[in-house]
Amino acid sequence: MENIDDFMRQKFESDPASPGNRFEFREEYWEQASALLEAEEARRRRRRRWLFWWLFTGLLAGIGGWALVHWNSSHTADQGRNAGAPAMHNERKTGPSHSGGNSTIQGDRPADSGTTLPGEAKSEENGLTAKGLDAASGKPLQQQSAAHGEKDILKKGGVRANQPAAPSLPPKTLNPVGQPLSGNVQTPASSEKPAVPTGTGSPNAAQEVTGTPENRDMTTADPESPPSAERPAACKLLPTFLHPVLLPVRVAVMSRYPTQAQMIKPVRDGRFSLRAEAAAAFMQASPDGERLGAGAGIALQYRLHRNWSLSAGANWRFVPGDWGDPADPKVSEQLHYSFGFVEDTWILERTGLHSLEFPLAIQWSRKTLAVEAGVAPSLLLTVQGRLTNTHFESLQDEPSTKTSRISLDKAPYRSLYTSGFAGLEWRATQHLGLGIRGYYRPGSLLKTSDQTASGSQWWFDLGLRWHFKPFK
Repeated sequence: MENIDDFMRQKFESDPASPGNRFEFREEYWEQASALLEAEEARRRRRRRWLFWWLFTGLLAGIGGWALVHWNSSHTADQGRNAGAPAMHNERKTGPSHSGGNSTIQGDRPADSGTTLPGEAKSEENGLTAKGLDAASGKPLQQQSAAHGEKDILKKGGVRANQPAAPSLPPKTLNPVGQPLSGNVQTPASSEKPAVPTGTGSPNAAQEVTGTPENRDMTTADPESPPSAERPAACKLLPTFLHPVLLPVRVAVMSRYPTQAQMIKPVRDGRFSLRAEAAAAFMQASPDGERLGAGAGIALQYRLHRNWSLSAGANWRFVPGDWGDPADPKVSEQLHYSFGFVEDTWILERTGLHSLEFPLAIQWSRKTLAVEAGVAPSLLLTVQGRLTNTHFESLQDEPSTKTSRISLDKAPYRSLYTSGFAGLEWRATQHLGLGIRGYYRPGSLLKTSDQTASGSQWWFDLGLRWHFKPFK
């Protein structure tokens, strides 16, 4: 004996045949029934406890596996970055190799580009140095070293061998403050100008031969009076403005990997757009007086012209009320004896219909207003009902009531029917709109053989619409 139903069936069969003896209360049967109920409840609690622990263990295992996979992937990525960092540092420090890197870059670079990469410039310098030539001017290194020696002597104030001393500048060689430089600079005569050796390759060769002219105190001296022989100690640190400033040569390093320019695409308006909508419906009263329904769905819109468009979608709709045959039974009662008498009463109510609509519409729009019209074929999904059960026993003081929602048989109803509609929409913003539609469904929801007083129906939908961004 596993459950209370088997026990009660056995007890009912073992009772005397006379109905009067069945009302006698038996203490032993009641205790056995209570023990069976407690055992069954304990078994259910044990099953629920095991189910909870199994779910908790599976959750912990899933979290541990995810953490392990995440740690392995991050550890592998860190190892790859750490292994690649020394190689990149050595390449920046020593330059790219001549065998692999330069051959690839030269193959990718156009022949007429006229640019020299850092790796190629270094290769040319190494070749010239091996031949005993200078990398900058292409002359022998001995001549270059001699020329640099003379430059060092001249910078320290010495005079080149077999070369007369540089003549001193006339009194008014410095221009006054605020005057242009080219207007007041006086140069000595061509006969007194020392010869400048050719082939030095320096833009300031004449300056190095003649030496640096004497700096004057240009802030305090009178422009018309000759400058003094000596200047204050504070002005000795000021730079000389008679000679151009020598800027260091900046080498532009070309990018090794040229970037590809992104193509600019023209702006085009998409012809397709997606729309989501939800609405409340005010319907013609059903046989039991219900009026309020609902609907929601999505639609795909295609723009034919600037003002004309087509749309097709799928909507869920709820039609409230009892649209069934009034002659169908709605109340059922059952009475049986068990420790007294037990009475069960069931009341069945039809609360509405659930259907799926496929609206097809054509729309004309201008600025923020749009007018539409179309048809909506519908497919019946289910018939919703409510079942109320009232249970009363002789050993209880008050009856107990239980209500549940169920699906009823849809055989008496038509599976397919069509409705026509027309509507108006106002676009409050670029994406949000307010719409109203009027529907009319000819005929009845019931089949012809079962048709009674129920006929055609009309209703209005009022709701919000959300328009997504158009696409191609």
